[in-house]
Amino acid sequence: NLIERTGERDLIPMAREMGLGVVPYSPLAGGVLTGKYGRDDLAATNAGAQDGTRRSFNITNGGLTARNLDIADVVKEVATELGRTTAQVGLAWTL
Repeated sequence: NLIERTGERDLIPMAREMGLGVVPYSPLAGGVLTGKYGRDDLAATNAGAQDGTRRSFNITNGGLTARNLDIADVVKEVATELGRTTAQVGLAWTL
């Protein structure tokens, strides 16, 4: 996805070379690239975020960070320019 792009350097070129397909995992970064989360969601601490929600999962696994929200903000700007949703831009990136 647009947040975790390490596969572009190693895995995708290797898969291409070997004639393998690639199935993206979490193309919308657990909802971060949909605009679902904002800076207010960062206020929750790891200890207080164990309520079983997707938000708490993203906080616990490190998916909901200021850096990731900064990237989501840029994706939102691009989406606005294109007249699309952030989810559409995030999914299009994986295709």
